Amino acid sequence: MSGQIEPSGGQPVKKAVVNYSEKDIIQKFKKAINCLMSEKGKDYLLNAQERAISGRLAVHLANVLDNYDEGYFVDIEYNRNSYLKKVLCSQCKDYNNCNNAKCKHWIAPDIIFHQRGSCDNYIFCEIKKSDNSIVDKEKVVAAINGLDYKYGIVINKFTKYKVELLLLTKNNTDGTFYIFEFNNN
Repeated sequence: MSGQIEPSGGQPVKKAVVNYSEKDIIQKFKKAINCLMSEKGKDYLLNAQERAISGRLAVHLANVLDNYDEGYFVDIEYNRNSYLKKVLCSQCKDYNNCNNAKCKHWIAPDIIFHQRGSCDNYIFCEIKKSDNSIVDKEKVVAAINGLDYKYGIVINKFTKYKVELLLLTKNNTDGTFYIFEFNNN
């Protein structure tokens, strides 16, 4: 894919511009979820581990979040901020560059939309198959506030009939709740 911006030898990465509205984000997640729900064998997938669902959803998100030419990528379980571990540590002064060897607060979001090799973070997404995870919501809010993600997504109750999605921003850490229902005959 032409125009991809990769980190090179610790050199700064050119900052790109992505400007999706909340409505755009919801439409793109809904489209990606619909694509996943129309896959053959989805019943087996939805019984698999959460990481399997995240991986397939990330594939579909990569197709609808069309910003590769601006250097943005959809990744799963991505735990790096340039060459350092991505951390959320209340004891660290700089969330982006924790050099505390004893820090165990590294994070790896289920799905991330970001510019690799930079601090340009856009979407931080956590997924749970069946329960409403307060811990995941707190982690997403901390990522929005501490690592400057523009949007946070918490997906709960990922079943073949229903997906619940909570969209969070710096200005709305309580979030806006969406339910996508599916008619699976």
